[in-house]
Amino acid sequence: MDTNTKTPLQKKLENLGGTFTKWGLYGSLFIFAATLINWIITVSVEGWNAENFKRLIDAFTIAITVVIVAVPEGLPLSVALSLAYSVMKMKGDGVLVRNLVSPEVMGSVDEICTGKTATLTKNDMKVNQFYAQTLYVKNQRKNTLFHCELFPNVIELIKESILYNCDARIEMDDKAYYVPVGSGTEIGLIKFL
Repeated sequence: MDTNTKTPLQKKLENLGGTFTKWGLYGSLFIFAATLINWIITVSVEGWNAENFKRLIDAFTIAITVVIVAVPEGLPLSVALSLAYSVMKMKGDGVLVRNLVSPEVMGSVDEICTGKTATLTKNDMKVNQFYAQTLYVKNQRKNTLFHCELFPNVIELIKESILYNCDARIEMDDKAYYVPVGSGTEIGLIKFL
């Protein structure tokens, strides 16, 4: 799976974010140049004093503020515009999108669990059976990992390989229950232990 290639949305966001940054810098330079010209005219008419020096510092501060405000504030706008663009494109294809951020959320999906008929499931996976030491071990009440004919060192290796090669973790939910959190496959393996 190629994770280095950027999606069309990421490319558009980078282009739009770069455009906002560029225009923010241009606006900042224009404001600074205009206030600098005004300051030069003021200094040539009134002469050099502390008040004029303060005006020059204020002009520089305003220019910096425009850059600081324009760049981060432009990025959420570019995200909203790109999402609106993708929703309108999907509408042209006959897809109804009720929530504007849905296409972006769907773009971040890593796994979709389906049955053999390709219907979406609850993402509640379970180990049904496994193969070790030339034995098929079914995960049933009387024949689990801890009540099977495997050697104890093989059982330890299976437990360690599940725990050390898994990003799922156990967390406490809002009802003070311990629940596994992570991808459906890894949660199924954790519950198997």
